[in-house]
Amino acid sequence: MYDLLTVLMNYFITVLMYDLLTVLMNYFITVLMYDLLTVLMNYFITVLMNDLLTVLMNYFIIVLMYDLLTVLMNYFITVLMYDLLTVLMNYFNTVLMYDLLTVFHK
Repeated sequence: MYDLLTVLMNYFITVLMYDLLTVLMNYFITVLMYDLLTVLMNYFITVLMNDLLTVLMNYFIIVLMYDLLTVLMNYFITVLMYDLLTVLMNYFNTVLMYDLLTVFHK
């Protein structure tokens, strides 16, 4: 009986310890994997969001700079054309007035 009892006790203790150990191992592996997965996910989400944000920022900066540049270019072209036109108009007006004046004066 003693031998049988010790054998059974040893068996149950071994089985229980093994079951307990496997349960704990599974728990820790699951928790560790989950933690690792969440860390990696957070990392990738952060990196992706950061990359996406920088891409968008670069896009908007490029677009804004381009728009600003085109506006300035258009402004300068308009101003230059206007100045050139006024200079030419003044020149032709002066020449025409002079020619007209000389014709009438003669």
